[in-house]
Amino acid sequence: MTIVKRLALWNPTTWNDIRTCWDELVPESRAIQQQITRNFQALSLNSVDAGHVFERWVLETLRLGGVSGHWSYSVQRSSGLQALEQVDGLVFEGYQGFLIESKFLSRNVDFGPIAQLHVCVEQRPIGTLGLLFSAFGFTDPALELSSALRPIRVLLFNQNDLLWVLESRDRVKEMLRRKWRLAVRDGCSFSDVTTHLDLFGDN
Repeated sequence: MTIVKRLALWNPTTWNDIRTCWDELVPESRAIQQQITRNFQALSLNSVDAGHVFERWVLETLRLGGVSGHWSYSVQRSSGLQALEQVDGLVFEGYQGFLIESKFLSRNVDFGPIAQLHVCVEQRPIGTLGLLFSAFGFTDPALELSSALRPIRVLLFNQNDLLWVLESRDRVKEMLRRKWRLAVRDGCSFSDVTTHLDLFGDN
């Protein structure tokens, strides 16, 4: 069975399922370092397969955290001959819509995918944002260049954010809220979600 077919049948029901998948996919994030072999349900993964698993993992994490959404889909050109866009996923929190892009690269993500998602989001109604999840972070030039994109249309999530949300499914919506609130407060798309906001009424 191919990894795509196995993923189509994957239906995690507990937060432990999400943690187990992460531990198999990103073993180097554990405190005890081991030889890095990436797996999904006893299947060994190559780099392409790992990308498919990470994409699905992000969406399942959001789903189990109570966020409504849509799996990956293509936006077709009016001619129908070729896909105009390939979207990794779409989620909603209230009236806020988020386009999802997930990158599982052995190196940090450069500016290209950020710019591409920014353009994609600009084709949507005002208020739509992009969420770019990178399993291993972003290059310094990518972060610097993303700071020049105004208005902010793409929020960036790295491994620190994902490890924070893994602690509890109750943190999923809070992760989205914190990233958005920090972007509003600081004008920065990649502030760490562990940052304290110090809002009115906070203790």
